[in-house]
Amino acid sequence: MRIHLGLAFALGVCFSWASFAEAATPQIHSVKVNGARNEAQVVIEGAFNKPEYSVRTRSNGRLIIVDVKDAQLPAGGVQTSGSSSLVSRTVASTTSKGARIELSLTGGAVYQARASHDRITINLTRGSAQSSTS
Repeated sequence: MRIHLGLAFALGVCFSWASFAEAATPQIHSVKVNGARNEAQVVIEGAFNKPEYSVRTRSNGRLIIVDVKDAQLPAGGVQTSGSSSLVSRTVASTTSKGARIELSLTGGAVYQARASHDRITINLTRGSAQSSTS
């Protein structure tokens, strides 16, 4: 009986640890786009306390790439909602280092990004000045 009780306890600890580790893995749930012709706000929401992320541009500011370290995407895909004439398309994919969100724009833009609990907010403005991350 002691062996069974000890085995049950050990299995319980293992399953609890696996659940904790899974819950601690950052996960992206949705991308929300709002804005007008020359501005847009993109909010990446998920389950992460303080996300580790990087933002960069390509194609003269017409492509914004957001990499979220160690993040996963849901099996059914990321929910995208909203629209802006500045943001023409969003694509979510998994990389070897985490998750990537790509924002295709109708024209060059600069960004300002900041992170808070459960979200990364990226403000886009049409133009070609320097971008920042905070």
